[in-house]
Amino acid sequence: MIKKGVFPIGTSRAEVEKSVIGTFGGRFEYFNEEKGQFKYIAYTD
Repeated sequence: MIKKGVFPIGTSRAEVEKSVIGTFGGRFEYFNEEKGQFKYIAYTD
């Protein structure tokens, strides 16, 4: 599952990942701390 979104600038990568992680983990395809944007590939069943 692909999850795209925004987050408050200053939020750590680990904090964002806690909210979007899939059942079997996942990975960031894109994470921009300056703009507060991300794209995450969540591994689900």
